Amino acid sequence: MSDTKLFFLSHACVLIRYKEHLLLTDPWYLQPAFGSWLPNPPPIIHPSYLTALSRSTNNFTILISHGHDDHLDDELLPLFNPATNFVTANFKAPSVLNRIKKSGFFNIFTIPPEGFQQGPFFIRGFVDPNISHDDAVYSIRTPDSLVVHANDCWNELDDSKAELIRTDVMKIPKGNTIYMSQTNSASGYPLNYQNYGLEEKRELLRKKIAKMIQTGLNNAKKVGIKNFLSYAGYTSTFVADKSEYIQESFLPTPRNIKKTFSNYMVDGVEILDMVPGDIFDFNVVHKNIVNEFIDSKALFFSTIDYYKHYNLHLKCDTFRDLPDVDLIKLKNDLQKFLIDFDVWVRRRLEKDGFHPEIMGKILSFQIADTEIIVSIKFGTGIIKATNYNKKIIVNPKILRLVLDGKILLENLTTGYEAEISRNPSDVYNRDFIMYIVMYSYVYKRNMEKADLKMWN
Repeated sequence: MSDTKLFFLSHACVLIRYKEHLLLTDPWYLQPAFGSWLPNPPPIIHPSYLTALSRSTNNFTILISHGHDDHLDDELLPLFNPATNFVTANFKAPSVLNRIKKSGFFNIFTIPPEGFQQGPFFIRGFVDPNISHDDAVYSIRTPDSLVVHANDCWNELDDSKAELIRTDVMKIPKGNTIYMSQTNSASGYPLNYQNYGLEEKRELLRKKIAKMIQTGLNNAKKVGIKNFLSYAGYTSTFVADKSEYIQESFLPTPRNIKKTFSNYMVDGVEILDMVPGDIFDFNVVHKNIVNEFIDSKALFFSTIDYYKHYNLHLKCDTFRDLPDVDLIKLKNDLQKFLIDFDVWVRRRLEKDGFHPEIMGKILSFQIADTEIIVSIKFGTGIIKATNYNKKIIVNPKILRLVLDGKILLENLTTGYEAEISRNPSDVYNRDFIMYIVMYSYVYKRNMEKADLKMWN
């Protein structure tokens, strides 16, 4: 029997135990991620138990996979023991390190692909710059088991990274492995896109999730791992007057996946019947006594009711009581914002050539319920455009928060807080999305620094 146990807490948060040593991944509680996401179901145990663990034993480590708020909860982290050890990947940008330090921690170790030993945990961190500069896959090996914590990195593993993981798989008893990967949509597409009717959105969402599931399962098979955990997709999106974002979402329980996506299963890989609250001992799944009786759909909507009953959803951006906006100033500030965005993209391209196809494309912003449209052609600057590659239609009060650095630009897309239009409707423009994600954090951080400088 394995001395390693894996306790599934919520979303992408698991607690891995090897004898008296504990490793916690990506804790998240009630900070709305992207301004609109809340965990559903909520964490199976109250975070006070986790923070108490950090104060009760020196054998406690937290792994932060990347800087998204559903993986790095700035409101929760300061409650942990300041002496807690943290590990994260060796990212080029220091944003994850800076956020952990800002929460009061300095025992932070960066993990290369070659590996890092933290107590009994041998951890590798794999960043694929062709996919993302800001996310990573982790392998966590104990003396008798191995966990792959892929979090949001569901894309195909490249051969070199897969070979290193396979090497570790071969070092432990056969079958004592688990591959954890995202199995649900993690952006507004297609639900907040104006190009499609409801039935088209349902079909596009189904295809999107099917691809994520099948790729994750194939990755597990590629590295020789049989056991698969569906995770990193247990959320609900709270946007005012958009209840369909909750109603049309997918709940990625193993039973739902096997029922809905039976044609996408992969021979040799088994999706474990494991949901938040269950424990895997690398032999069998031990069901939480509550999960033996609860219907997953009932739990999903009970969680919605709980958040609304206690007004916890009112922390989400679009439910906040926001002041009126000066539209002329908003337009002028939007123009400046997009000019700076274009300059930053050009500099980034000169530095590392990331997604050069963005040059010459047009991104438009329309202030909702007005005729105000501001467009940027990357590599050229502000233009008057009747056409666009992607248009973001956003409430002026929410846009004001973005421009003031109070919320992330990414909240408009990943957080469903704006409506989007594609032109043409079948072209993804991944380059836009990746640059929006990266610039979101750069811009917000710069605005925070400017505010601090002004008050000092």
